[in-house]
Amino acid sequence: MFDLGWPELFLIAVVAVLFLGPKEIPVVMRALGNMVRRVKFVHFAISQQIDQMIDQHEQQTGDIGAETRAEKDADEALSMQNNVTDGGDSAEGRDAAKPTEIPAEEKSR
Repeated sequence: MFDLGWPELFLIAVVAVLFLGPKEIPVVMRALGNMVRRVKFVHFAISQQIDQMIDQHEQQTGDIGAETRAEKDADEALSMQNNVTDGGDSAEGRDAAKPTEIPAEEKSR
């Protein structure tokens, strides 16, 4: 996140000592630590709530998706059965079986 090396940290420490004084630094560091802890807790709580919402949504839509998939599979099976009982002579089968004509320009090559 922040690309801080030792020189940058040392500079921040020197500036903090100059502006805050050596007596105030532990108090400020403790307050910063508490703020970071709170931010991490809020981040954790929000991510847990989002995960729960996603799980609930998947459970609700998962059942609908399974029903839709089952209906689609049944339609495909019925279509295949109709194709077999027609002897494979459906319109789709006839079009697919027709040879394509080669244009006269390509025949001469």
